[in-house]
Amino acid sequence: ETNTIYKILSYGLPAAAIPEFTNGRNFELWQQFFVESLKLLCSLAVDIVDNSIRIFLTSTMLTNQLQSLTEFNNEVNYTIDQFQQRTPIIFAQTLDLIRLNAQGNTLSAAFSSNWDLMKAGEDIESNNSFITIPIIHHDVEQNTSCSCSTLRTCKIPAEITNDDELILIVEGLVFGCHLLETVLLSTLSCFYSPTCIHNVREALDAESTGFDRNTHLHNASTRFNVNDTIKTTAYPWLVICINKYLSS
Repeated sequence: ETNTIYKILSYGLPAAAIPEFTNGRNFELWQQFFVESLKLLCSLAVDIVDNSIRIFLTSTMLTNQLQSLTEFNNEVNYTIDQFQQRTPIIFAQTLDLIRLNAQGNTLSAAFSSNWDLMKAGEDIESNNSFITIPIIHHDVEQNTSCSCSTLRTCKIPAEITNDDELILIVEGLVFGCHLLETVLLSTLSCFYSPTCIHNVREALDAESTGFDRNTHLHNASTRFNVNDTIKTTAYPWLVICINKYLSS
């Protein structure tokens, strides 16, 4: 799926613009970072599944007495059930650790989504000190406001702009406190819709010649709702991978 999304967001597009940090919510500036972050998230999930399977296969089960076949099968099934439940928890804990560290340590995002650095004062010796000011995000559609300093899931709809003029609000995608939050809190619904893909590529001024209009994600290839966030689908997807391995 990530390869399809990459093609949608790269084929026939002009050279990437130099990021304007005052308008980081502009999807045009971080579209490729979004795809790369999505790939990294998938790689992390695969690595955790592979590592969990290796640990499971090298584990031993010892008893101090002979067991009947029924008891043995029950023990094996219990061990498998615990393994299936534990792996998504490990994945969730890994993500939560990264997310908590990012917010708790006031890490500034590359596209100015959470903190502004401001000079605390002028110094003739050029030894300037800086303070961090939380950015307040206003969601005009929902008539709400939030700040990443108090809410790590703070988000606003991703948009495509030209000279600060709104061209398009990208369906399903959001601009979060960090790229990881942006990926987790977004949906991929736009990439299932040829119409949405056309609108996004047109807003990005992509060349249409040679682009296959059938390039999109397919509903039949997923058992999840296309409007589910990536965070919502990530954990069940791990269970599916494990079950597929165990049944092979």
